[in-house]
Amino acid sequence: MIWQIMTNSKSFLLEELFRNSKSEESSYEKAIKRDLARTSFITNSSVKSKVDDLYEIIKVYSLYDPEVGYTQGMAFITVPLLMNMEAAEAFCMLVMLMKNYGFRELYLPDMPGLHLKLYQFDRLIEDLAPDLHTHLKRQGIRSSMYATQWFLTLFGYKFPLDMVLRIYDVVIAEGIETILKFSVNLMLKSKEFLLTLQFDDLLSFLKEKIFYYYLVENDIEFEILNDINNSTTNKLSRMTSNNSVNLKNSHHFEKKDMNLETFKLDEFVNDSLNIQILPITLKRYIAEFEEIHRLENERKEEIEEIRFKNGQLTREIRKIEAEYATLNREHIEVANEMVLGKVQIANLKEENLTLSNEVDDLRKRLSSLQIELENSKNSPHDLSSNDELSKNIELEVQRTMERNLEVMEENRLLEDQLNSLEDQYQSTKNELEELKLNHKELKIKWGALKKVFGNQQK
Repeated sequence: MIWQIMTNSKSFLLEELFRNSKSEESSYEKAIKRDLARTSFITNSSVKSKVDDLYEIIKVYSLYDPEVGYTQGMAFITVPLLMNMEAAEAFCMLVMLMKNYGFRELYLPDMPGLHLKLYQFDRLIEDLAPDLHTHLKRQGIRSSMYATQWFLTLFGYKFPLDMVLRIYDVVIAEGIETILKFSVNLMLKSKEFLLTLQFDDLLSFLKEKIFYYYLVENDIEFEILNDINNSTTNKLSRMTSNNSVNLKNSHHFEKKDMNLETFKLDEFVNDSLNIQILPITLKRYIAEFEEIHRLENERKEEIEEIRFKNGQLTREIRKIEAEYATLNREHIEVANEMVLGKVQIANLKEENLTLSNEVDDLRKRLSSLQIELENSKNSPHDLSSNDELSKNIELEVQRTMERNLEVMEENRLLEDQLNSLEDQYQSTKNELEELKLNHKELKIKWGALKKVFGNQQK
């Protein structure tokens, strides 16, 4: 009831919406059922008898806020609500947490709220515990590997339920930023032990057992980490000896054995709230994050622009290469035509020479015949035959001259064609050279763009 009053979540309109929307279908139904069936936080809690209500709440919210839809972490933040109120009231409060407390930004498709919280968490660790920040960085541990489940499930993924409920109290009273205080406090309290761990043990401890710092001294025997050797466990035992934690390696201490008396919850809450995180500090981190995000967007836009130019240049190069191949083929065809033309010209010259020789022979014969004709003029009986012979000779000479003229004309036309082909060949050759230069320039530009793109990728 106090949670509902503090969040002002009571809404008859939302309750009516919840009741009316339960019969509607959601595209997330299969995913919700699958996740609820395999989530131990639900099956091991008192909500296991209300799994149907839990399913209806999450399904209706996916319909109510289609931009968010459904993500697995929503089940974890809904369970504590359903443990303490009816299904319709839990739905109303879920809506308020999403809208008014900033949880919605954690579950949007790009998760902007989660990325911001992780950045603020990293910066706080860097400012408050630089040696721990350096150790995590050297071990290759990023906050997204372990703190993501803290923020998306409000610590419900591995933390004891009693501890989660106390965290809910503070978050509802003071806002979502307090999850940073709980996170930073746990890191600072376990700092000395964290500095002794390497990657595998370090990540396992951060994800599953960092809350063991607040175990109460009550002679409980448990194995802190199955895969950590005795020397490491002894280090943790010495480190936590002043915090009333007895560590031995004889029995497992399972989460299901934990109860309200197992942890120093008041001390956990007080220590967390004593972490000083000024609003101006968070605003500065937000400004830094937005600037980094802006620069990343500019870099992405620049990369996309380079990719676009790269695509244009690739298409242009392919086009020029195709034109180059076409011109090369045309060049070969012209060269072949020139060779054939030269062969034809040589043949015609040879034929012309032959005809010229024939003409000379005919001229000689004509001269000889003319002499014979002159001599035969003195013989009257041969006059008619001589006239006929003269006419035959003249016709033969005329035909020979005409053929000679035809051959000469063909020779002239072929020479003109050869000259035209030579001009075309030279023009094609110049075009080819120009395309080669353009191709070379484009390859240089392409190489420069690849170098720039490679640097951007680095």
